[in-house]
Amino acid sequence: MGTYQNVGRRGPRVLPFRAARGRFATSHAPAGLAGRWDAWFAGTVEATPRVLEFRDGPQGLEGTVISNAGDYGLFWGRTLGDSLEMAHFDGSNVYRVTARLTGDTLRGTFHAGLRARTEFTATRSRGRRHLTPPDEVTQVDTTVPFTFRFPDADGRVVSLDDARFRGKVVLVDLFGTWCPACHDAAPVLGRFWRAYHDRGLEVVGIAFEVTGDPAQDGEMVRRFQQKFGVPYPLLLGGASETDVVAGLFPQLQGFTAFPTTVFVGRDGRVRRVHAGFYGPATGAQHTALVDNFRREIEALLAEPAP
Repeated sequence: MGTYQNVGRRGPRVLPFRAARGRFATSHAPAGLAGRWDAWFAGTVEATPRVLEFRDGPQGLEGTVISNAGDYGLFWGRTLGDSLEMAHFDGSNVYRVTARLTGDTLRGTFHAGLRARTEFTATRSRGRRHLTPPDEVTQVDTTVPFTFRFPDADGRVVSLDDARFRGKVVLVDLFGTWCPACHDAAPVLGRFWRAYHDRGLEVVGIAFEVTGDPAQDGEMVRRFQQKFGVPYPLLLGGASETDVVAGLFPQLQGFTAFPTTVFVGRDGRVRRVHAGFYGPATGAQHTALVDNFRREIEALLAEPAP
């Protein structure tokens, strides 16, 4: 037994835990479970959509939970007859899924941390639209140039009006170091910067952190930049609240997700806003997303500079 200390979106936390030597025996996904399931998570006002994915991995049953803002990471667990249990710890959050398959319906509970429990019901996906596509979550005013002006961790102010960005294609990553999906996105954006920087691509990360205090948040951003070898500038945007972001970027309508990637063309206008990020746990969806981003970057780079 012990405690695990970390910094989450709401600040420092201490999580009690107990552990025992050993592991689950390998347990594969039964034929009636593997695949995608369209789920509705119960809410205080209305149910919200999720997608559950199950498959056989090297250690047996694995999968993930996907929302409109991206995925929760790789879950791993076991099946017991018609029931399953899976868990995931991303360094900030502890998640657990328990469910029972009855006929063609999966009913269960999504556990987040020690106390939060959300009941859900899911049916096998038939290919119909269930989640809001990431490019439709946040709307944007494309009639005026996009702009920002924020300091980096050393206090140097960076603006999209700076000479280094003029006539360039710019990917603006609105992220937080506390955000697991942002950890998945950073290496991908770094690879894009290295591959296309000489052709006119710039990437800028704007961090929305726990405290909003430049000294404390700056240290977290420095550690993030070092951990992932981020080659592009990271700036401090403020506290990690969606209404803070909405106030700073009034062009973005309905901002809800960290990370959110804003694609800015050579003319300074927004061409696309992608909410969330599908990480490696989503398998083919991650591969498709990376390829989609690459095609978008290449198309924007092909446009003539103004």
